[in-house]
Amino acid sequence: MAGAYTASGNDAWAPFYNPAHLGFLTNYEIGFQHNNWFQNINQNYFVAILPTKRFGTFGGSFNYVDLGDLERTTIASGQAGQILGTFDASDMALSLSWGMKFEKPISVGTTLKWIHSKIESEKADAVAFDVGLRYRPYKIWDLGLTVQNIGSDMKFISEGDPLPWSFRLGNSLRFFDDSLSLSLDMIKYRATDPDVSVGLEYDLLKVVGFRVGYNSRNSDVDQGLTCGIGFHYAGFSVDYSYVPYGFLGNSHRLSVGFRWGVTPKPQPLTTKPHPPTAKPKPPTQKRYDTITQKPEMVPLEVFYVPRFNGINLPQNAVWLERSAQDLLKSRLGNKGIKLSETRYSHYIQCTIEFTDISTLLIIAKLYDKYDNLIYTTSTRGPSSKLIHLIDTLSLSIFNHLTQPQ
Repeated sequence: MAGAYTASGNDAWAPFYNPAHLGFLTNYEIGFQHNNWFQNINQNYFVAILPTKRFGTFGGSFNYVDLGDLERTTIASGQAGQILGTFDASDMALSLSWGMKFEKPISVGTTLKWIHSKIESEKADAVAFDVGLRYRPYKIWDLGLTVQNIGSDMKFISEGDPLPWSFRLGNSLRFFDDSLSLSLDMIKYRATDPDVSVGLEYDLLKVVGFRVGYNSRNSDVDQGLTCGIGFHYAGFSVDYSYVPYGFLGNSHRLSVGFRWGVTPKPQPLTTKPHPPTAKPKPPTQKRYDTITQKPEMVPLEVFYVPRFNGINLPQNAVWLERSAQDLLKSRLGNKGIKLSETRYSHYIQCTIEFTDISTLLIIAKLYDKYDNLIYTTSTRGPSSKLIHLIDTLSLSIFNHLTQPQ
């Protein structure tokens, strides 16, 4: 991808180019990368990603560059320098990053890093930070902005040099359910003209990724073309990239990573007050609301007394005389209905359990239609009409249970 990751990136390596990518990462990740540069220069990079539910996503990294053995020479006027042996040089950076997504698809991030440089016995240190922004106006389109290496000078002995700050502006588009992505970056380094990076990636079956890119910065020593391939499955990933540098040599980059777990979806930050929660309306009461539909046996309690004598009985109960209860037993029998009685000093409680949900609906419908014929704590009805209701009810249930399904 030629480093065109300012607006695109969904793995642990993305914060290296833009810390705002952390706001889009929800998995725990660890990774290691080895870069075999030209001229025996080697780079090792460790990274870890830690997402949280409320405080965004954090990342930590360790970046070490070994410049190898360099020749020490003398400077003589009018003649070639004399080789006096070799010395070593290296650079190291420890970084702590943070990123968070806001209410709309906007993510911001920052990286604080300590940089240490060593040339033989001389050392220098600096503190710097990066700031980044990522904006997703549409599902397939991302924009990115990053300013890197803003900080103090690197001072060896008595002279200091400013850090190589850079300004990056990126644009990324995805097509075919994110299988094909196209990225374009404009990069401005300190004391150089702007460079352009273009990257194209095709993800085959969400397992194998093929990548090609162009970086105008490398066109001075080569054509600026790059290529790579990646494998990712079940959280594991392996990536390789090849970057030619002409007469200087070639660069080979190999990285491995692992991601696991998913944190709860981050709650976006917002400055808008939340509207007051509306109080739920009470449910509409129905005449048969005491009948509950369950996949197992569903009870309907039916009370009957030999005579009404002013006893305080449960409200919303159904009252039947003894003759109606006997008729209910004889008519319904064992057609998917179970009856049981409990005798008390002043009344008898009968529980009817139904094994068929459709039967319950029939009873509920009849109960609602003939409610004025049922004895309750607030209504009375003649016994003859009540027996007629039970007869109609039992016949309807019997016909329903015996008809072909």
